[in-house]
Amino acid sequence: MKLTSPSHRRLALVSAVALCTLLACYGSSPAPTAQPNLPAPVKWRQTIGSSVISPPAVVEGRLIFLNEAGNLEARDAATGALLWTHTLNASSKRDTPAPVDSGLAFCVEETDAYSRMVAIDTATGQSRWQMTLTAASGTYITGAPGAAAGRVYAESAMDPNPHTLRAADVATGSLRWETGLNRDWLVTAPAVADGFVVIGVRRSVSQTAAPQVASGNQDLVRAFDAATGQARWEYPLPSYFSTGLTAAAGRVYAGTHDGQVVALDLGTGAAWTFTGSGPAQTAAVDQDRVYFGDQGGTVHALRVGDGSVAWEYPAGTSITSPASVSGGRVYIDKG
Repeated sequence: MKLTSPSHRRLALVSAVALCTLLACYGSSPAPTAQPNLPAPVKWRQTIGSSVISPPAVVEGRLIFLNEAGNLEARDAATGALLWTHTLNASSKRDTPAPVDSGLAFCVEETDAYSRMVAIDTATGQSRWQMTLTAASGTYITGAPGAAAGRVYAESAMDPNPHTLRAADVATGSLRWETGLNRDWLVTAPAVADGFVVIGVRRSVSQTAAPQVASGNQDLVRAFDAATGQARWEYPLPSYFSTGLTAAAGRVYAGTHDGQVVALDLGTGAAWTFTGSGPAQTAAVDQDRVYFGDQGGTVHALRVGDGSVAWEYPAGTSITSPASVSGGRVYIDKG
């Protein structure tokens, strides 16, 4: 197949101890063949039909991710073979990560006429249910979803009313609760762990109330009870979010534009902070390590307890995408 663009994207697979690499670029999607001549530490290399534009979810041996064409793909994590493709609306939110829970992946489509959350079976690629809000109703799904423990969470808004955080049942899409966000609006997808749903928001503030905020906007981490929607705590960040949140093992991690990763205790909001070499990307957590890349070109592995460095790897290029981790390996899109 003739290449449609000279540009390409890389999906890098990084071991927690050593490094492995996968390659994805514009072109066809052939069945994987024996690849004995790949340079160490590359495990396999597979062309795909479009750029990878979301971090892959690793589910039962599958890599599930959104591509630039607006499709959700599943590939064999061991070989790179294409398992299925689910075509989303061409005008969908193509950069929306696809959270996975209870065997379903969740994506948001948006057009001028409607916004829609779609629940897709991770084994087959078939749609299980849809939640559609129409332009005629004046209500839209305005943020990327998050899902865990039988609930899927997303932001909606009805002009000109304040934004709302909604929780729905993952199996049916039925609404469980909703809570108003007042003058805040989401700038990250919800992250869910240990009975909390945590969101990154931006708040308009006056210069008098917050003289340290030069632009008049303050970014905060807000935590809610995942079962009821009751607000629990909030934490103002020292800078803007550079990307999304990760919640795991009693903590939530936020990356900022000035290169910081802030770790917050889900119960109390207490924090440690690590500063890297450029805007920090969304972290991945595995046991006692937190992994992330930054735009300075470094992959970091930090100890979750105190943020101290376990190891670092110079990627050789700016990293602008989140990490994913499974089975002792970290997946990084090197761009």
